Amino acid sequence: MFAITRSLPLAALDGTILTVLGDAAIKIGALFVLAALTTVLLCRSSASVRHSVWLVAVVSFLLLPVLSPALPQWQVLPSWFDAGHAALGGPGLRGTLLADPARAPGAGPLNSPGAVATEAALTSARLARSVAAPSTEARAPGISSSALPSLSRIAFLAWLIGFGLILLRVVASRLILSGVSCAADAVEPGPIGDVISEMRRQLGISRRVDACLSPRRGTPMTWGFWHTHLLLPADATSWPPRRLRAVLLHEFAHVQRFDTLCHVIMQLACAFYWFHPLVWLAARKAREECERACDDLVLHSGVRASDYAEDLLGILVPRSVPAAALAIAGRSELEGRVRAILSEKAVRQPVSRRGLSVAAMAGLLFTTALASLHASSPQVSEPPVSLDVVSGPTTPQPQPAERVTVVCVDPDGKPVAGAEIHMFQYAGTVADGRFVHTGPFTSDEQGKAVCSDAIRYNRGCHDRWFYARIPGRIVGVARSMKWTNRAAFNTEGRVVMQASRSVEGKASVPEGFDPTKMVVRVRTLQISTGPGDMDFEPFPREDHFPGLDTSLPEIFECRPDAKGHIRFGDVPVRGRLYLVTAGAGLAEAQWSNYQNRDMKFDQAIQLTIAEEGILSGRIVAPDGKPAIGLRVTARLSPVGQRPIAYLSSFRAVTDEDGTFVIHGLPETEFELSVHDPKKLWAFRPRENLLVHPRENRRLTLTMETGTRVSGRVLNTDGKPVEAAGIAAVADDKRASPVLGHDSTDADGRYEFRLPAGDAFFYFNGLPDGYAYPDPQIIKHLKIQTGQGAIRGVDFTIPRRSR
Repeated sequence: MFAITRSLPLAALDGTILTVLGDAAIKIGALFVLAALTTVLLCRSSASVRHSVWLVAVVSFLLLPVLSPALPQWQVLPSWFDAGHAALGGPGLRGTLLADPARAPGAGPLNSPGAVATEAALTSARLARSVAAPSTEARAPGISSSALPSLSRIAFLAWLIGFGLILLRVVASRLILSGVSCAADAVEPGPIGDVISEMRRQLGISRRVDACLSPRRGTPMTWGFWHTHLLLPADATSWPPRRLRAVLLHEFAHVQRFDTLCHVIMQLACAFYWFHPLVWLAARKAREECERACDDLVLHSGVRASDYAEDLLGILVPRSVPAAALAIAGRSELEGRVRAILSEKAVRQPVSRRGLSVAAMAGLLFTTALASLHASSPQVSEPPVSLDVVSGPTTPQPQPAERVTVVCVDPDGKPVAGAEIHMFQYAGTVADGRFVHTGPFTSDEQGKAVCSDAIRYNRGCHDRWFYARIPGRIVGVARSMKWTNRAAFNTEGRVVMQASRSVEGKASVPEGFDPTKMVVRVRTLQISTGPGDMDFEPFPREDHFPGLDTSLPEIFECRPDAKGHIRFGDVPVRGRLYLVTAGAGLAEAQWSNYQNRDMKFDQAIQLTIAEEGILSGRIVAPDGKPAIGLRVTARLSPVGQRPIAYLSSFRAVTDEDGTFVIHGLPETEFELSVHDPKKLWAFRPRENLLVHPRENRRLTLTMETGTRVSGRVLNTDGKPVEAAGIAAVADDKRASPVLGHDSTDADGRYEFRLPAGDAFFYFNGLPDGYAYPDPQIIKHLKIQTGQGAIRGVDFTIPRRSR
């Protein structure tokens, strides 16, 4: 094999190519650090801006081998920078390279950007050492130098094999995609074709895009540049219009942004520098920001963030994606994307052509300057180079993460084997997190299952929900939690399972609507554990439990058939079941067995759905300008004209014109509230807003400057009480609209901004050991318009008597 490589014309270039690779590999560290620092400084910018930075960096990686030999050499770098170059036959280093960067000339702190570049230099130096040709004196006696290939040729051959294998992987994936495309069905004129035409017009795309439907792939993906292919799963024909439009917007965003071409550039860079970890990391960062940029375009077009996140989580996540394709959902970045989608602070604006041009020009100038830098030429009389690297202290291995054990038992306390267990753990900050699903796991003969790594937040607190079942036999739910200043409960993860059954029924839709296009969801499941009304274990799929509200759709959601028939399995024999519906153009309908005092399911499910009502309008700031990014919530009123099992909330976010639209409203009264994430303004909720089917009720709302109210919560000893939840409501009636709420800090302080009018204060959460005041309303303030800040509204709460 070595004889073959020596006979190739390329073999004569092995030393030159390795020299260029070693030089570029060292300089890539500096480019990576610059790109990383730039994205940190632009952390409040849009994902499209950050993607352009990483794209320019990867393109610069590819330009380095072209520019370095072509540009004049500036001999300004210290000699240690050119270790790899020297070892591979170029002008090189004389002396000893140390693994301790502090001993190198001009070295900075280990956590500085220079330390990253130094580490890249060390990596290249180790590579150079492995490919340096051995001296004549070092050869074993009796062995001819022609009998063995030089180490430089071995290194070149290793690089060539790695380069070829990665390119072969890309080509093979392209062939696989071509086979999938040929076997797929072209999109015929119809709903999908109409949406595709709409997307092309909306995004101004004139290039050819071939769309097809394939049963072999469950995730939408795009590939190709001159001839772009868009593949949708076969079940896309049954998707609701909202999901179909959002998915196609995302995929056509890739086409509009030329992301498939960028993807080819990333693959070429990773193949050329397959040995360099920073290149792979930069490509990964670019790919992540690319997907988030397309998500931003979807949201910028008016799609509601919560709806889009739900649609994204409802798409099948593939185990692997062909290397040549861009898929809408991947396992590694899905959680981060969902958090970015739901973030109310994220900037969604796409990068402008001017911004992209500035980034490209800055990257080219920096790359040109870096490519011209070379080490000072050494004196010929100096001793030969020594590349013995002095090893530094080894990095300690991470300790094994904590594991979570779940125990499934029957009502008699006996272990349940073979139970399918799903765990949802709260991840993120206290104020901005969500429940993340892991599992399923299976219980052993002792009823135990060891689940995935534990997630903790806020000084060791945790919050976990468990759902377990043996399909068709038994079902159970439980919670394990430790909050600040609260005693932990159910630390053993015990799930008591009860007998289960299935329930069936029918969903009736208005004439002209297809029942198969809607969905019936379990909003809350309660499993009875005793005779009392409060003897139950809940599993809340509610929107104020993000992550739980969209959990396990294959279990908790059902699409009616053509006749409207629905069925839910694994429902407890005794318990509560709360169902809600959703469908384009349809109002939410509800069903529950909560009126059955025996908590049984004696009557079939009956859902009668009407056409939707709409609330829309415009919100302006106190100065009359559009109020952008405010969260508008329409909540079913508890005093409405129809019986309600669950007080659903419907949300929207104001756009750049301050406008909002809330769909899916049933015919009843609503409470409308507006929340300002920046806490600059306040709003007094509007009550008893009646919405009729097929009506679009339009409102114009004005925010108030409001009044800041603050104080402290102390115990009877005068010490601050942390984690006490305090709220202000509009009146002293039950289920009154909330004006503001906060949780006390370590010094017992709270603060919120309230609109003019009456405000009634009460505690909605207290740490363990404290008793709620009786009556629960503890303060009444009448706030005047334009009133200044009100400070010192303090409260003293007693300890609970033992």
